[in-house]
Amino acid sequence: MTRICVAGGTGQVGREVVGQALTLGHDVSVICRNPPVPGSSEYDDGAAYFRADVTTGEGLPDALAGAAVVVDCLEGKTGKALRNFADGGARLLGAAHTAGVSKAVLLSIINCDQVPLRFYQSKADKEDVSRRLPLRPLRCEPPSSTAFRCSCSLPAPG
Repeated sequence: MTRICVAGGTGQVGREVVGQALTLGHDVSVICRNPPVPGSSEYDDGAAYFRADVTTGEGLPDALAGAAVVVDCLEGKTGKALRNFADGGARLLGAAHTAGVSKAVLLSIINCDQVPLRFYQSKADKEDVSRRLPLRPLRCEPPSSTAFRCSCSLPAPG
């Protein structure tokens, strides 16, 4: 069974990725600042939740241990998260590389480098930083259930 670690797995897109990975039979760990309470809308039975912070690196080694794939669904919309978005992505991929993760997926937005709004520029900055790291992610758009299975090309469980 492939272990997939989803950073930002309690957000809108991250929850979809977690749900699809579980449906496909993968072992899923979720990186989030505040793990959800069982039974809440952010909680998926079958996933393991880890408190971690990509702005500091705290908790990342435990969350990434044993993962073959890391999927970055983080959203830096405001404040500290927006200011540290590219650095946080680099810290996540660096920790994944150190943990022996062999594949990474970065969810982004097509043409984000052509939109002058800060949120889109932060996505473009994150893509740029990720191209210079040892573990280079596959870039894809936020998933529909079909797009996630096709564009991420995850290995079959087993």
